[in-house]
Amino acid sequence: MPFGRRQLNLVVLVVAATHVFTFRGKADCQPCVSVSTFCVPPVQVGRSNLVTGLVTNCGDVVLTNVILSHNLAGHIATILTLPVGASSNYSKSVLAPFNAVCSDFSSVVTVRANSVCGVIVTNTATTTCPVVVVHCLQATKNCTQVALGQQHIISGFATNCGNVTLTNINFTDNYWGGITILGILPPNGVLAYSKAFLATNCGVITSFVTATGLSICSGVPVVAFATNDCVATCIPAVITNAIVTNSAFRMSFEAEASQTYTVQFKESLGSQPWATLTNIPGQPNKTNVIVQDPVVLATNRFYRVRSP
Repeated sequence: MPFGRRQLNLVVLVVAATHVFTFRGKADCQPCVSVSTFCVPPVQVGRSNLVTGLVTNCGDVVLTNVILSHNLAGHIATILTLPVGASSNYSKSVLAPFNAVCSDFSSVVTVRANSVCGVIVTNTATTTCPVVVVHCLQATKNCTQVALGQQHIISGFATNCGNVTLTNINFTDNYWGGITILGILPPNGVLAYSKAFLATNCGVITSFVTATGLSICSGVPVVAFATNDCVATCIPAVITNAIVTNSAFRMSFEAEASQTYTVQFKESLGSQPWATLTNIPGQPNKTNVIVQDPVVLATNRFYRVRSP
């Protein structure tokens, strides 16, 4: 009877050892890992864009040390253990490459995992991220108030409020003409411009500046406008030395530099319009102007000097 008990213990030990060995063998191990990925729109160049997806244990053994990586962002995440049939979400902020500014780019996620039976498994998911191209340009304009004959300073800024670099930034004014052409304006960049123009007319001049840049995407023009008045103050002309000689009238006045004048007359101060006697062009320096009316004065005649 003691002998029979010893034989039974031996059989139990052999069966248990055989069971452990066959379960751990690589021949019966079928590890598998799958991964998916997509880009969360909108995708903008130079800004953080969210890449998300799902990694799944599609095999029949537990996976360990599951490592996810991205072709642009590098390491995404490490999952220590992923049971059979389990899935795990991942996400990563990725900067869209600047060389993809005018076209889509590929987002590639790679997964690598170990299995408990010693087999390494990998997989890859690829998606195309559609890039959103934003063209935007803003401009400002200032103009100094000066006296006639002095120089207005027209100045301002251009700001690239888009995500695409602009080139050949051209500034023009619809009244004063060309201002300047500047070079490259990257996203969020600012360029300053200024130019002096001689004030040749009194009063308010309303004009606008146009800023135009070319997108590095196929040369698409991007335009912005800005307006501000230019004001030139004038010293009124004062008629002096008004005399009548030989039935003709003669007078004089001080003309400011660069200021044009018109001498007008009419026979009475009624509602009749003023007639032009002569126009005085602008002179480089302040000068005394003498005007004579050669018409024989039969009646009263009234005169005035105007500056445009």
